[in-house]
Amino acid sequence: MLALLFDMNSLWEEYILVQLKKACFQTPYSVTGQQSKGFWESSTLRPDILIKQNGSTQIILDTKWKQISGNRPSAEDLRQMYVYNDYWDTKFAVLLYPGAKDVELFHREFKFSNHACGILKINVLDANGNLDQGIGERILNTFEKEGLLVNETVNDSNLG
Repeated sequence: MLALLFDMNSLWEEYILVQLKKACFQTPYSVTGQQSKGFWESSTLRPDILIKQNGSTQIILDTKWKQISGNRPSAEDLRQMYVYNDYWDTKFAVLLYPGAKDVELFHREFKFSNHACGILKINVLDANGNLDQGIGERILNTFEKEGLLVNETVNDSNLG
């Protein structure tokens, strides 16, 4: 009998990274993954995904392949997001979880006014039960709707 084991955390992170890169094509956003910075002696910090606009990091995205109860991330995950926000000098970090259905972005303000964290649960499957190839666009649309990203792309119809 042959058994296959997959690291679902790594697969989830890579899938989201690829889909976001695809979704950012011809937008003012760019996406990078696993960008490391030195932190303490030989230790580094490495968030999963950075979404940038105009060269500045707007959102740090940390993918988590797990279920959380009551939309309450662990204290460890929240501390991680705080450090990412502070060290990358960004205002918003998001914990991204797979969900059975789409749930709005939940803002959970840190005690500090210049840092915030949110969670997003998003369905991995499309309406037909297939792996959602448009998940990157759905994530970006959620961030735009929440005002975390501003798509300043001018199309020809707006030039009138």
